[in-house]
Amino acid sequence: MEQDRRQGHSGVMFPIYRAILSALWRDLALWQGDPPWLFLSGRGEPLTWQTVSYLVGSTTQSAGLPGVRPHTFRHSCGYYLANKGCDLRLIQGYLGHRNPKHTVRYTRMVGRLFEEL
Repeated sequence: MEQDRRQGHSGVMFPIYRAILSALWRDLALWQGDPPWLFLSGRGEPLTWQTVSYLVGSTTQSAGLPGVRPHTFRHSCGYYLANKGCDLRLIQGYLGHRNPKHTVRYTRMVGRLFEEL
């Protein structure tokens, strides 16, 4: 785990839909030996954090959305959950924040939206 942290991996787990999980288990059942990594490079090696960051950055720039990084999706998720009225603790747990101060910013933004209405 310590090695993962140095490479940019936060060790946070995210829930996935049951249908996706079922499909993953079905595909993994076809493998023999150790289970494979979920995301592989063109050379069949596990993707690094740097590669994912590069892919997201170059793809979003090509789509006319410069400056988007993988962490941008994390923030988008936090704002989405807050806008849906999810509990602060739920958002905190989903995003893996140890300190609720880091999660409050999403709910503050929602409050500003309501003020404008």
